[in-house]
Amino acid sequence: RPMRRLSLFASLILLPVAACAGDGVVQPATVNPVQQQSSQVATVVVTPETVLLAVGDTVRLTASTRDISGSPLPGRVVTWSSDSPAVVSVSATGLVTALVGGRSVRIRALSEGTTGLATVTTGS
Repeated sequence: RPMRRLSLFASLILLPVAACAGDGVVQPATVNPVQQQSSQVATVVVTPETVLLAVGDTVRLTASTRDISGSPLPGRVVTWSSDSPAVVSVSATGLVTALVGGRSVRIRALSEGTTGLATVTTGS
């Protein structure tokens, strides 16, 4: 009889533990396909947007990439270009140099097919 009581006691204790064991199993999470894709650049904001420089002066422009909701997307590659590099040059890091006076030139910041603009006017 003592063995039977022990067996009954063990089954009363182990049964709830076995029943709960399934609750601790981690199920694979369902992932929204939209969440799997990284956000695309929707806008590129160039700062400052307008600049007046004397010949020989420089200024560093910055480009902020943002998604469609306006949230920042740090770490995106930005390529800089000048509409007239003989008048106003721009380096790969956004450093702008006025080379010729009396002109206005657009500077473009391109990221993932989206362009932001700044206008640089050079004094004489």
